[in-house]
Amino acid sequence: MSTVLSLAFLVQILRISVPYALAALGGTACERGGVPNIGLEGILLGGAFGFVLGAHLTGDPWTGVASGV
Repeated sequence: MSTVLSLAFLVQILRISVPYALAALGGTACERGGVPNIGLEGILLGGAFGFVLGAHLTGDPWTGVASGV
């Protein structure tokens, strides 16, 4: 099998695409509710920044998850 289509590569594709798929589902729910949300990427970045900052300052990844949420 080629190194381009290795199992590790496919797992990384799945890992990277999950947040975008969840944001797309959230955008779909907003659109069906009648309120278009054009800031989905910013919400993803804000949550990621909150996680990194919370985990770095406390040294606990679960506190980082809570601050990211």
